[in-house]
Amino acid sequence: MSIRNKIFLPLLLALLVAASLSYWMTYQADKGLEILTQQSERAIEGAEASRKAMVDFEQAQEIVDQVTAMTQLLDAETVEAQFATHSGHLAKDIARLEKVVLSADMATAVTRMAGEFEAWNKNALILLGVTPATSIPTAELMRRHADTMTNCLLEIANLSARDARVGLRSAGQAMSSDIHRGLWIVLVVSLAGALGAFLIARGLSRPLVRLAGDAQKLAGG
Repeated sequence: MSIRNKIFLPLLLALLVAASLSYWMTYQADKGLEILTQQSERAIEGAEASRKAMVDFEQAQEIVDQVTAMTQLLDAETVEAQFATHSGHLAKDIARLEKVVLSADMATAVTRMAGEFEAWNKNALILLGVTPATSIPTAELMRRHADTMTNCLLEIANLSARDARVGLRSAGQAMSSDIHRGLWIVLVVSLAGALGAFLIARGLSRPLVRLAGDAQKLAGG
């Protein structure tokens, strides 16, 4: 192999390895950033959905409380329309929460919330006179429903915040681990390249030293 090829080929190989490592580290960083972004978006959406669910439930429950208290005359059609609006929004909030759960604990809490909502909504419609029934739910039963749903919503909000912190921390640690792994690979490749360059230089220097020695002998006669 010519001296030119002995120098050029290792340099070309080093450039290819450096380009590959650069691409790999960029890919790992992009992947880690994408995971962090997804976790952040799901956490924000979960917090927003749980907050909105609490507001919609409080508004719907306020209508139920007014009817239960019977302190003022209420138009049946207006009551039905308002309750349908708020309970419909609450159903959408729960469906939205089901799509952004971050852990098994949060999924369980949302499922329990959905079941409690069905029972509460069914009894509320009977109490409001929308659904005919042979018996009317008591105020105590509706209060238990309300307390349970409030506790479920608070639990979901707390779990959403907790799971968001855990998810972001885990994604950050994974990203940091990938970067450190890449740096170690770069270090190993650099050391291997330095060793290879040393061996190539030594291999090239030997014939040059011999050539210089022969030239000196010829010059000395």
